[in-house]
Amino acid sequence: MSMKLFCFREIKWFSSRGILNLIGSIWIVGAILYAILHFTSGNIRSFNNSNSSGTNQILRSIGGASFSPDNSKLIFHYCEGNEANNLVCELATYEIASHVFHSFNPLGDEFSIIAPSYSHDGNQITFAAIKRGKSGNISDKYSNVYVINTDGSGLLQLTRNYSTALNQPGTDMVVEWNAAPSFSSDDKRVIFSRASVLRQRSMGGEMLSHWDAYEVEIGTGQDRRLTSYAFYEMSRPYYLADGKRFIFSCIHRGQEHADKAIYIMGEGGSALTPAFIHGWYSTDPSVSKEGAILFLSETSKMDGIAGLYNYDLFIKTGETVKRLTNRRFTHIAQPTLSYDGTRIAFLASETKDEGPRMWIMNSDGSGLVKLIPDLAQLKK
Repeated sequence: MSMKLFCFREIKWFSSRGILNLIGSIWIVGAILYAILHFTSGNIRSFNNSNSSGTNQILRSIGGASFSPDNSKLIFHYCEGNEANNLVCELATYEIASHVFHSFNPLGDEFSIIAPSYSHDGNQITFAAIKRGKSGNISDKYSNVYVINTDGSGLLQLTRNYSTALNQPGTDMVVEWNAAPSFSSDDKRVIFSRASVLRQRSMGGEMLSHWDAYEVEIGTGQDRRLTSYAFYEMSRPYYLADGKRFIFSCIHRGQEHADKAIYIMGEGGSALTPAFIHGWYSTDPSVSKEGAILFLSETSKMDGIAGLYNYDLFIKTGETVKRLTNRRFTHIAQPTLSYDGTRIAFLASETKDEGPRMWIMNSDGSGLVKLIPDLAQLKK
């Protein structure tokens, strides 16, 4: 899907594939990655809205949120520009109580900062940074993982990929595309997703594929591969509190249209183990230090409703799974659970005509608040 950016209106929700053409970045999350992210956020799904002023249309996007350890702040990427290939994404913090917004780019305007995440002690932030290219294609960009102190000092690059392979146009490329990082429970390692193939889609365009989980030691820069499945899609991986197991959702290659499941893997590349049995399409898990799992699940079939897919938020605590939203939102994505398990943030829209907004609530489903009603007001 591509977008024409000439009319003065808000850009509404799109699939992550559509945003890739709009922003010209990666396949997140997403993770939050097709676009600026899919990571989802690894593949975190990212969504855009835009505002216009006079004859110049300003495009804006946020995504990849993470709570500070005391839950007083959210960190996320904030993207802004006046055309599809001119968006620059910064590292942004938002003070929840005072609504104070800060943003900066520790690498400069040649890079876009994506999918940041706080360390558990609150002293560092990890993020992926995309080197911006001249076109909207992934093939002239690269992405690496960094850490930085929360005061802006101590920038450290953890992965070192500087280009995609120079294959012939129209053919698949061998790449090392690093995305969607998060910290281990002791804050000494960072886990992230890496795509190894840039595919040429049969219907046109590019997408990153063959995703696996990796980790890197912050002190030494030594990385190692944690999975060897070459997933078609993969969400942002999170370590569990034991620092040995990690959780993520994925789709296997050859099963692009199969149900996505949430898995836990253990130390030493053990076999994929379902995190739980839910019975419905589930994706994008986030986990607390006590092991509560926040996730999205498709609820149209669950509720016996025909038509387009609808997603809602669920949380699993112990053996209990609780539904937190009930068809309130037409679109919902990129959920994140605070490390203490008490707070939730996510992107959602209440109508089909509304662009995505940042929402927060308590993990029991109470206290729902639209935290950032209008992206155009953030920098004012």
